[in-house]
Amino acid sequence: MPPRKKVKTQNSNSTSSRWNNGDFELVSSDGTTFRVPTYQLQAASTVFRDMVETCSGEKRVELDEKDSTVDWFLRLSTGNVSFLESLCMKPNWSGTLELLHFVKKYDCAMATNQLKIYLRLQSTSPWNPHLRVLIAMHLNLTHEIANMIENEPDVFRWLRPSAFSSSETDLPPYDLFCMIPHRYLWALSSPDVLPRTRSSHYIRGSDHDALARRESFLCLLAQTENAK
Repeated sequence: MPPRKKVKTQNSNSTSSRWNNGDFELVSSDGTTFRVPTYQLQAASTVFRDMVETCSGEKRVELDEKDSTVDWFLRLSTGNVSFLESLCMKPNWSGTLELLHFVKKYDCAMATNQLKIYLRLQSTSPWNPHLRVLIAMHLNLTHEIANMIENEPDVFRWLRPSAFSSSETDLPPYDLFCMIPHRYLWALSSPDVLPRTRSSHYIRGSDHDALARRESFLCLLAQTENAK
């Protein structure tokens, strides 16, 4: 469990306008105080639940994460996913990655489930493929990635342009590319997973071919687990 820290008074210089009515305070690394009901934290995270149950005296915890990350977590934990639409239109890669690390670090099942549901709902709409892949990989949603390989291979067009067209020149933003876990990059580099085509779009092929790509990916990813 992440250590509980005593807050330095000089860092607490503002209060969230959205989260200002509760008996427990979370203070971000940049000094914003979030006042939320104890029961909300207990329901949102097993780590915060343990903090609440073991704390004595002041109900106040200092976090290592920025205020935007804490705000997004709290919004997800209450079922508010509207900010994800904004991320699709104007991506914030580092902020998204910090949120994903946060929900894993503090075992935030409710927020994780909201992200999973949103990810699956967006499979039928023109959602930002970069964001979909980043969320699925960093939440270790292996089978979600496998489903994309089987049914939506074009989702990976930005990640491996050479697999879709030999003349493709577009590259993903370097900072985004650096956020892709190495094990996924390695598995996706196999021609059995994303083989090269001559057209600008990947040809899905037969259901048998699609299933074979999926199984090849899962087998390669399993090898990375065994290598750890």
